[in-house]
Amino acid sequence: LLVTFEATFVNTPVLFQSLSRVEQAWANAASRTVLGKWTEQGLAPELLILTQDVFHLLASHRMLRWLRTELTFGDAVNAWLAPLAIQRENIPGIYTGAERSIDPCPADAAVLHPVEPSDLLLLTEASGQGL
Repeated sequence: LLVTFEATFVNTPVLFQSLSRVEQAWANAASRTVLGKWTEQGLAPELLILTQDVFHLLASHRMLRWLRTELTFGDAVNAWLAPLAIQRENIPGIYTGAERSIDPCPADAAVLHPVEPSDLLLLTEASGQGL
């Protein structure tokens, strides 16, 4: 399961390499892995990937009743994942909010979700300039 917020940029080759590495390491077996941008505060909610086994565990009727939903999405996901013995795979090259205020159009990344009209104009102009 891949979850992405609006206007999140990601280095797609690095993303695909990370996914491939996890898949090959576990030979399609249950890998208990969550990929994304891990920080000291936990998993950044702007882009995250749950392997199928983690997704099925969180979506199971036995687990669903224990999951808190009154929190923000990011806090909820981190609360759900905290007690689980999972592999945490960091994906470099994910650009969100604060990082994008410095560089609104990262050269090594692409947007995976619709962007605001002003951002689309900026991306179009950058593309026209060969950036």
